[in-house]
Formats: sequence, structure tokens, C-alpha cells
Amino acid sequence: TEPTLFGQASAKRKKGAESPATQALERLRSACEGALGRLNVACPLQIHNRAMLLDLSLHEDRQLCRLLLAVVFKEGDKTLDPKSFGECAYGPSQREMRKMLVPPEWWAKVGPPQAGFLAIRYLGDEGDPAFRRRMAKQFCGWE
Repeated sequence: TEPTLFGQASAKRKKGAESPATQALERLRSACEGALGRLNVACPLQIHNRAMLLDLSLHEDRQLCRLLLAVVFKEGDKTLDPKSFGECAYGPSQREMRKMLVPPEWWAKVGPPQAGFLAIRYLGDEGDPAFRRRMAKQFCGWE
């Protein structure tokens, strides 16, 4: 399955269970992402509760991972709490991903590895919009 704007649709969701409007929105997001790039269409203000599948060998996906972990780290009082993640898995390939409670804390401080795949969902809420806007400027080029 191809990743969408913020990752791929949940595998638990029944096929056809989404409304036609939701399906159309996902197709539009995927098309925009393909044409404009993930960082250009990502919205840190809405990065919570979205499943993401990130290919860390790609600069854009690493930057999106850095953005997400910066948000989680800040909103989690400078820690990566396992309760903040609904799902988290990492591996050298999509087939070889293994579950983990949280990404290593050093990923939030130094950056993620330059290879591998990360499936992640941040279970936060709207959090700190001002901080998320600063992260959007830093990682996504918002002005």
C-alpha cells in the first residue's frame, strides 16, 4: 500500500467502510503529496492521530519524522511516553518492521536513522499550536 499524506490507511479498517468523500480526500492528498512532496502538504497542526509510514532513507520522510518527534517530545514534557503512541514499529524494510513502545529518545534529540521504515501514530490532541507553527517553519518551510 502506498503511503498517503500522513501515512497509509489503517489495515484494520474494512475495505469500503470509508465514505466516498473520505476516499476522495485521501486520493486528493495522495495526488498532492506525489506532485508537491510530503513536506509541502504536511500540516503539523493536524499531525496527531494520523498513521504514518515513513521511509527514513528519504529526506522528506526523515524531516517529517523529526517534526513529529519534536512535537511529541515538547508536548510530552521532554520525554517520549509510550502512552503517546498508538502504534510504533521500525525495521530495515516494511516486511521486517518490529513493534516497539516508542522511538528511541535520541531520535528526538539528534534525528532518526538515515535508513529503515517507521510506522507511527501520535495519540496527542491539538497540543501547542504556536510550537507546531514554529516547527512548520523549520521543517516545512512555512512563512
